[in-house]
Amino acid sequence: HHLIDLGVGPEVIVAVCLERSVELILSLLAILKAGGAYLPVDPSWPPERLQTVFSLSQSKLVVGNLSNSHNADARKVLARVVMADLHELTEDCVINPQRAIPHTTAYVLFTSGSTGMPKGVPIDHQALANRLAGLQAVLPLQPGSTVLGLTSAVFDISVVELIMPLACGARIVLADEQQRRDPDAIQALLSAHSITLLQATPSALQGLVDSAGHNRSNLTILAGGEALATNLAQQLCQMGSIVWNGYGPTEATIYSSLARIQRDEHISIGRPIANTSLHILDPAGQFCPIGIPGELH
Repeated sequence: HHLIDLGVGPEVIVAVCLERSVELILSLLAILKAGGAYLPVDPSWPPERLQTVFSLSQSKLVVGNLSNSHNADARKVLARVVMADLHELTEDCVINPQRAIPHTTAYVLFTSGSTGMPKGVPIDHQALANRLAGLQAVLPLQPGSTVLGLTSAVFDISVVELIMPLACGARIVLADEQQRRDPDAIQALLSAHSITLLQATPSALQGLVDSAGHNRSNLTILAGGEALATNLAQQLCQMGSIVWNGYGPTEATIYSSLARIQRDEHISIGRPIANTSLHILDPAGQFCPIGIPGELH
């Protein structure tokens, strides 16, 4: 409601520059419920990248906490901070805002810019809702489930950890910046909080396998962001985990396809999910016959 009072609504982009915290999740949800679009930025980014992203996105507002920022240069860039302390918002309101419009933007993510100027990718509310519903239909996520949040909000798969659990009544355990980079700390969180769903890149999962001390028969693992190696998948299966391989470009909203990986099975990206179609086309844009290599669309 505070954001709505500040003018947030359809196609208004709000930058979120917060450390990993409850306030981060609260802010993302508030922006979505206000009908706006969130733009996650990392407080540790160099000021040049912060300035570039703010300029390209034309974000109207910034949600952040300057007093907690460890980056002095970033504090200089964040000249227009809307809420320095979210705890100052004491007014309660029980009215649920009905602001989101399906075909308006829900979030904007920027590419690394390693091949040139960073590119902003907008995803709309309808695409986000469709993808979350599709993932919930496949993954065992329900009230009583617990998801471990490891991924930085600047990557699209973070939505699976920070937004999807709230959409189905599940619980989020948010690893802090140190914990999410430490395989032993992640193992401790898995045990202490009875985590049921873990999403991570294969490289992070390899670190977990190397440090694992016992089976994870109650754990569903969703691997994404990188190619899943056969030997790693087999190790995860042998530990007793249910393993899924996810694939999809940011532009197609998080994951476009999923594959349940069984022991001694060829690794694939699986089948399309949630109103998505995959096509293998030749250079002329025509369908390739079965067995003929082509480009994935």
